[in-house]
Amino acid sequence: MVKDKDVLKTSIIQGFGTLVVREFFLKILSFIGQIFLARLLAPSDFGVYVVIVFVVNFLSLFSDVGLSLAIIQKHEEPTKEELSGVFILKMILSLLVVTVVWIFAPLLKNFYPTFSVSNVLMLRMLSLIIITGSIRSIPISLLERKLKYNLISIIDIIGVSIYYFISLFFAFMHFGAWSFILGALCKEVGETIVLYAIQPFIPQFSLFKARIKHMIKFGIYIQGNGLVNVITDSITPVIGGRTSGIYSVGLLDFAYNLGTLPETIAVNFGRVAFAGFSRIQKEKEILTNSISRSMSMLAIILYIFPVIIFGLGNELVPIIFSAKWAAAIPALYWYSAGSIFLPIISSLGQGILVIGKSKEIFWATLTTVVTGWLIALVLIHFIGFVGIAVAYFFIVVSFCIFYLLILKRSDYNFPVVSILRPKLLVALLSFLIILALNIILPHGVITLIVKLMVVTISYILLTFIFVRKDAVEFSKIIINWLLPKKI
Repeated sequence: MVKDKDVLKTSIIQGFGTLVVREFFLKILSFIGQIFLARLLAPSDFGVYVVIVFVVNFLSLFSDVGLSLAIIQKHEEPTKEELSGVFILKMILSLLVVTVVWIFAPLLKNFYPTFSVSNVLMLRMLSLIIITGSIRSIPISLLERKLKYNLISIIDIIGVSIYYFISLFFAFMHFGAWSFILGALCKEVGETIVLYAIQPFIPQFSLFKARIKHMIKFGIYIQGNGLVNVITDSITPVIGGRTSGIYSVGLLDFAYNLGTLPETIAVNFGRVAFAGFSRIQKEKEILTNSISRSMSMLAIILYIFPVIIFGLGNELVPIIFSAKWAAAIPALYWYSAGSIFLPIISSLGQGILVIGKSKEIFWATLTTVVTGWLIALVLIHFIGFVGIAVAYFFIVVSFCIFYLLILKRSDYNFPVVSILRPKLLVALLSFLIILALNIILPHGVITLIVKLMVVTISYILLTFIFVRKDAVEFSKIIINWLLPKKI
């Protein structure tokens, strides 16, 4: 039993370390790609793509009913019959959803008068990724269940590389928003081919039976929660697009993507944490300690991002992305402020799902999102599209409060303030260093690079001074990833 726990702990460390390193390379690749795309394409092109992606993501929820996460969460090993039943059900649902999209896509022009016939065709074409997503769902769930994140990382890196290669090629050819659509389609096909080469899956072609009903019962609230999360994301394309126009949607999307860079790391951590926590869901003390340590580690990794945005955002955006994106900077600050709460949301949220409280998360999320929508509707009339970013900040803070209350009611208590206080101190001191550098050094490409290097080194040194224990443990995680031990 002890050996099994050691294996699990090592697998989680390896998985998290793999995703951290993978995310580092992906972020470099994505950041460079986004710089070129931002310079080649207009904010309105980004806005069109954001709206289309929102519609596809929203409808894709009806092709899953939460079964992918149910496979990962299931304590016992899922049988071939269960996996086949899930696969067939998901394929039927995805085909129905895509059919609905192709039939009713022209109606989108009624909500967005600026949408063209070409934009409608973009929506139809991108909806095909719903089918490829269902085809990939079982193999990817099996890899996540086994914590094979080294293989998942290979797939993701290949997919992102394909996306930016294709998107940049067509952007150079002046294809506008079509550059995104063609890049996304090629990415989906490439990832699917590589995934099945790594983790083949051939379903038994029989109708799903009653034995997956318990998985649907768990997954339905997961999917309901996913639906509410998509509604959260809809604030920008729906309220922003309808009230402020597609151009403002493009600015908001730019601010959101840059300000919430830490969110992708938190999400990938959640993938590892959910699979790992699920294996220890019946051992309360170990689970509580694991969640606390996860929160601490995430804070160390993520807090440097808002430090850079608040300290250098006003200089970084016009120099790197061009002056046409400067109008997005106020919204960027609000999105970045929300990332301060990501270590809490990611760690506690996965813990809540693992102990089976998907229903509680659903209702908490629904309440928060509805309130956030109302706040966005009010603020957008007073402060413009920046009001949507303010509403996002409110939603993030509300999630933290609800998650703490849910766990407290389940007799799980976490000293969040004491866990995060030293990390916040490190972030504050690093921010003050940037302010001093801004006074001493003028704006410019070279000085921006110098400031980024100085603040990064300062953040690392301050972490080892004020959060030595956590910094050492994090260093061991990286070393264990680079030099894995056999158990």
